[in-house]
Amino acid sequence: MIKMKDVYESICCKSIRKIMYISDSFVAISGTGFIIKFQEKFYFCCLYHCMSNEGKFEKNKLFGLSIFYKTYLEIDPKTISESNVANYVLFPNPEQITKEFCSSKIDDDLMLDEEFIPIEIIGENELIPCGYLDFDIEYWSNYLFSEKKPIENEILLVCGFPFSDNEIDYTDDGEIKKVSHQVHIYAGKCKKDDIGFFVEKEDKNVSFDCNGVSGGIVMRMIDGHSEWVGIAVRANNDIIRFIPYYLVAKSIIQNILNRNQQVQVG
Repeated sequence: MIKMKDVYESICCKSIRKIMYISDSFVAISGTGFIIKFQEKFYFCCLYHCMSNEGKFEKNKLFGLSIFYKTYLEIDPKTISESNVANYVLFPNPEQITKEFCSSKIDDDLMLDEEFIPIEIIGENELIPCGYLDFDIEYWSNYLFSEKKPIENEILLVCGFPFSDNEIDYTDDGEIKKVSHQVHIYAGKCKKDDIGFFVEKEDKNVSFDCNGVSGGIVMRMIDGHSEWVGIAVRANNDIIRFIPYYLVAKSIIQNILNRNQQVQVG
């Protein structure tokens, strides 16, 4: 029996963030991403298509990102007020964004043809995020490259921020009245076809209304603990396709290493 409390409090679920950015003075929502720690730095990782329009990368969205809420920081929320809230926010490293930005195509993912973007994030006063996949600890580093395959017919969970549950309400004057912030958990059996792995719903009367979940975490629960299984990339009313975690991890890590090497050479 899977306890939802264990799911929401798991490391995998806590690592996800809703992508929000400022565009033409309005707040837009464009999907889900997750945070990792690698070589003592933090990165927000998301699918390329969440930051692109008609296939063209839009760097201005990175400058307007507002994905790192104060509730996700390892501090006492009582210390935050309207006057000092700007000191308790994580944001993309501006030095990284102003340079040539690159994404990495996921190796061996020939059918879905997906790319990932790792964005280094920083904060005032050495703030760190609450909830992330720690690639630096021995357990994760061993697991990441173990290439543990998804198991067909096992129950998997997909965590993300669907647009339907995360709407933004504006006043008639264009002011933000309400921003919904709700994680949704989708459950189903793991299946595989010629394209790859996917989570299939078991209850035909339930709809996988999951537009916006792309980039969310796919995981399994074992004895109250979570294991990272993959990243959601495509969905319809019946299935959620995902890429296995080790392909994603290799792509992200190689991207970061290549970028750091270019900085050292430059």
